[in-house]
Amino acid sequence: MSHGPISSPKRFFSSVARLCEQIRASGAAPVLYATRAYQKGSAKLAAKGWAYDEMSRALSDAYRQAARENHALLADVGRRFYELADTQDLYAADGVHPTEEGSRLAARVIATVIQPHKENGYGTRDLQRCAVSGAKV
Repeated sequence: MSHGPISSPKRFFSSVARLCEQIRASGAAPVLYATRAYQKGSAKLAAKGWAYDEMSRALSDAYRQAARENHALLADVGRRFYELADTQDLYAADGVHPTEEGSRLAARVIATVIQPHKENGYGTRDLQRCAVSGAKV
């Protein structure tokens, strides 16, 4: 449920905390994929009664908080969609899912967040001290 951080915040934060614990217990480092708002003017956005800016901001705020609270890296894909949606074809016809170009953008954001930590050999303990990343691509 891509709008869970907004419509079910208690459940969202609880789930993130549990998943981050499980990820660390297995020796890995958690990375949160902050999803995008529904496309501006889409039927799905209208059906929820949310404004595009409002949904984008609420999702970004929730993911940033979850990353801070759980000492996780943040791949803020939603923020990049927000910044580029007016100039690039990022949304599929349904206004919810990404196009191939949107998927490539998401992959670049995730890679930009993960790569420096992989190259530097950071482990889970190092990432716990890590600041939340808002990588730009």
